[in-house]
Formats: sequence, structure tokens, C-alpha cells
Amino acid sequence: MTDPRTTHADAPRPLQTRDSAGGPRRLLNAVLGDLRAVDGALYAAVAATPTPTLDRTLRHLSHAADHSKISFAIAAALALAGKRPRKAALAGVGAIAVASASANLLGKRLVRRARPDREAARVTVDRHVKMPTSASFPSGHTASAVAFATAVGVVLPPAAVPLGALAGAVGYSRVHTGVHYPGDVAAGAVLGIASAAAALAAVAATPSARTQALLTAARSWPRSSIVGALRR
Repeated sequence: MTDPRTTHADAPRPLQTRDSAGGPRRLLNAVLGDLRAVDGALYAAVAATPTPTLDRTLRHLSHAADHSKISFAIAAALALAGKRPRKAALAGVGAIAVASASANLLGKRLVRRARPDREAARVTVDRHVKMPTSASFPSGHTASAVAFATAVGVVLPPAAVPLGALAGAVGYSRVHTGVHYPGDVAAGAVLGIASAAAALAAVAATPSARTQALLTAARSWPRSSIVGALRR
């Protein structure tokens, strides 16, 4: 017999488990799916837009940006133009080194995003450059170009606008030629800015040549000479 005072509300209920991480994970996957859809749509729109006048120019620009050839040429010219431009060139080259290592040795190996299907998107042959074999995310060309432009522009402000425009053109050329999605380029730009900040911090933390010379001389002085100097 059951106790008449026991109600259904008082009866023990089975334990219910709730995946506390399931909701945020599903939301994140949904957002990423939407971003990938937008990324693919933008890539397809660029591929489908006829721009015969720009095709050859952007193809040559994309090719010239291989291995940061444009940036290194600019850095060489700056190195011959005086003390401040030389410092800007040093910061720019350092930023390229950080950006290239971060993009190729870290970013591409972690994400491993496949390159776009250029044939399926019907990217005209007039735009084609050699399709890289590395992963697509992030864009190393963009990261290096933006890193150089940002670092040089901070040290040498008059160069900020032209180098920034050049870096933007390099980034767009990678989408135009069909070797990167727009999202790859956006990520490369963010990485480039961060790399420039790291390189500028390293340059700022490095003592000047005069300071280093004084420190070297101080280390070489006899202790008695230093004590005597302090007593004068």
C-alpha cells in the first residue's frame, strides 16, 4: 500500500544532466558557419566580377609580393635615406620576420584551411598566379605587407598612407587572383598589425648605439677609476 500523503510532486524524479557547454558550442559553430558562408560568397562575387583592366596589374602585384620582395626593396631604399628612415626600415624588416614566422609556422599549421577551388569559382585565367601548396589561413602575403607598412608608418609617418595603400592592394590581389578567401586576408592583416607592434616594442627596447658604447666603456673601466670619478 502507498502512503496517501505521498503526491506525484513528492515522488523522486530521475536525474537530468545538462551539457552546460553545448549551448555556447552550438552558437559558436553556427556563427562560424555563417562567417564561412559570407566568406565564400564574397570570394565568389569577386571571381564573378569582370575586371579586365585590373586583372593583369593585380596579378603582377601579387607575384611581386612573393617573399616580400616589394617590402624589402622599399626597406633598402629607406636604409640609404638617413637615420630615421633607416630605423623605419629596420623596424619594417623585423615586423616582416615576425609576421612571416607567425603566419607560416603557426597559423597555417594550426588551422590548415584548404585553398579555394579557383576552377569551381570560374576565376578567369588572366588573373591566375601559381596556387600555393600551403594552407590558406591566414594570408602570409597580407600579414607581411601590413606588418611592414604599420611598422614603417609608425617610425616614419609620411610613409604610412602610401605603404598602407600598397599593403591593402597586396591583400586584395590575393583574393582577386583566387588564391585566398577574404577571411584569410582579414586575418593576415590583424596578424600583421600585431607583428608590427611586437617588432616596434623590440626596437624600442634595444639601446641605442651610443648607449651601448657607454655601457661597454663603463664595463672596461677599472673599479678604482670609477670610485675616483665619483669622489670628484
